[in-house]
Amino acid sequence: MRAARRRFMVLSVPLAALWVGTATAAGEGAQAGAGTGIKDLLARNVKDIVCFRGSFTGHGINVRDYLKAKSVPAPDLSQDGKQVMRTVPAIYVGQDVRSLTVLVEREDGVSENWDEMHGFSLKVSMRGWRGPLYTEGSCSWRGSDKLVKGTSEVAEANTSTLSCHVDCEGGGMEMRRVPGSRDVIFHFHNTDEGLRMSGSPKDEGSYYLGGSGKPLEEAAPGEEKHPVEFRLSPMPAKQCEAFRKETGRSAD
Repeated sequence: MRAARRRFMVLSVPLAALWVGTATAAGEGAQAGAGTGIKDLLARNVKDIVCFRGSFTGHGINVRDYLKAKSVPAPDLSQDGKQVMRTVPAIYVGQDVRSLTVLVEREDGVSENWDEMHGFSLKVSMRGWRGPLYTEGSCSWRGSDKLVKGTSEVAEANTSTLSCHVDCEGGGMEMRRVPGSRDVIFHFHNTDEGLRMSGSPKDEGSYYLGGSGKPLEEAAPGEEKHPVEFRLSPMPAKQCEAFRKETGRSAD
């Protein structure tokens, strides 16, 4: 992990999906299309996938570039008589998103805190950028409220949404189903830092997308933000499988 300061974020995405790997009957698709639950749009079997995609104009997001980070003096901070330095990334405000593609794969595993686990891969293309940015992580789905083991906290049901995150405090996203359709609404989690991404599917990541347009130390605590929302539609099975190969996910 980079030494630069990291914040965890979650991103929310409204999803509309197509079954990939196992075909859905026309009747099932019509029935699910009239509902509000996100589970109807997700793959039923382990290793099966669904994909969503959208093209956009005028959807601007902020990008933090840690490849071009610099060390600057931290105001009024010193240690043993020496000035404390902080890492500040280059920040590009309002970058125009051209397209956004999400793959969601059903994964194996059980937990007292969730009912289903899914992995995701995300690709974001922006105008004026040399190439797309990628990331991957995990998502959990709960059909009912669950008491977190060993605590008094309750993990709330997310029947209409799928909350996802990137490991090691890499931020998050969320996908929310559009009622009465198979589309979803995607948005980055409402945090100052954003979602960690990289210039290739398997790199750790040196960019953060969707965060504040100011350095973290200058962002106003508790300042209300309104994340940009992206409406995504299901991708055909062949295109979804091609995207799986592009991201390096194995179908075995």
